[in-house]
Amino acid sequence: VPVSRPGPEEAIEIQLRRLFTAVGIDVQKVSQGVRGHFDQAAGKFVSDRGGTRQTRGQADLELWIPGRDSTLVIGKWETKSPQGLKEFEALRGRTLDEIRRNAPSRLEAWRHVQEQLLYAARCRLAGVLYGRGGIAEAYAFLETLGLATYEGQERRHPPRLVRAAGDALQRLAEVARRV
Repeated sequence: VPVSRPGPEEAIEIQLRRLFTAVGIDVQKVSQGVRGHFDQAAGKFVSDRGGTRQTRGQADLELWIPGRDSTLVIGKWETKSPQGLKEFEALRGRTLDEIRRNAPSRLEAWRHVQEQLLYAARCRLAGVLYGRGGIAEAYAFLETLGLATYEGQERRHPPRLVRAAGDALQRLAEVARRV
């Protein structure tokens, strides 16, 4: 019987959506869960091969970020668990020859990392904000946008969140009513 249960990345994605929403960012989930089944013999959840019908490399979250003067800025976020981020970093600088020679079992994971890097590069070329990681990386992302600040507190604590200007959200609501 197919089952679905949140993994570490999905749990982090839920926290990220709450965090982004708390500062006035409209978040749309575009990731799709992994299909799988519970393997009785192995006693664990096993993902099934096959696509999720999503463009490979596409980020998990789409962010509509209120900007200045009633504008909206689009952003993309690739959710990574601490382990997923560590694996990503370990594979990102390796060449295809290195993977084939030293870690052939990691070839599919390496290809996925390359597709994510290509998607991120396309976002940057198009002027689309792009971020990757978990909660700590999201706080840093928000800080660069001016939506989080460490002013008056130590960096070991989460930053104070700054709600985005409501004029962009109000303008979006006005545009939506006209459509």
